[in-house]
Amino acid sequence: MPKGAKAMEIRFLGVHNLESVNTKLTSILVDDILALDAGGLTSSLSFEEQARIRSILLTHGHYDHIRDVPAFALANSDRTIDILGTEATLEILSNRLLDGTIYPKFTEWPSPERPVLKLKKLEPYQARSIGDYSVLPVPVPHSGPTVGYQVSEASDSPAGGLFFTGDTGAGLSECWEYISPELMLVDITFSNEFSDAARERGHLCLSLFGK
Repeated sequence: MPKGAKAMEIRFLGVHNLESVNTKLTSILVDDILALDAGGLTSSLSFEEQARIRSILLTHGHYDHIRDVPAFALANSDRTIDILGTEATLEILSNRLLDGTIYPKFTEWPSPERPVLKLKKLEPYQARSIGDYSVLPVPVPHSGPTVGYQVSEASDSPAGGLFFTGDTGAGLSECWEYISPELMLVDITFSNEFSDAARERGHLCLSLFGK
């Protein structure tokens, strides 16, 4: 960690792809203000805690990673929140959850001039400043277009901090050329007993991760 840098506070809101009374969908909170994925965002936080969040980064468009975006918007409609992701992810979000069918169209509501949600496109391999952070999206192997995020203190050359893979499968090592984190948060969905299913579905088990 660079001299004088503040350690990030990481809170795991959900780390599963199936929901039950004991499990919650994927969402991680950094320093109480930056969310990584939104599967278990609203079900894990009080309204006061939700009000502290400034931006949400989405790794990909699967339901268990984007589900709580509309509910979060409804509970925080007095301000504008940035939702960031790749073009493919934002397109899924816009066309499925934010199209105005089951919730208001939060990208235009309560008014086009002051919407609850502002969608911001991220380009792979291009670092972007988000508040006090530098965020670098790096593609990872999965069943659909997916990125992991290196999140570090804002700088021209992102390094340190954490790397969150989101859902990922075999071939993750191709990321090493682009990232240099102090901490990695890696999706391991299956046990070794189901290694074939992990390969087929673009996920990891421990043995695949080891390789």
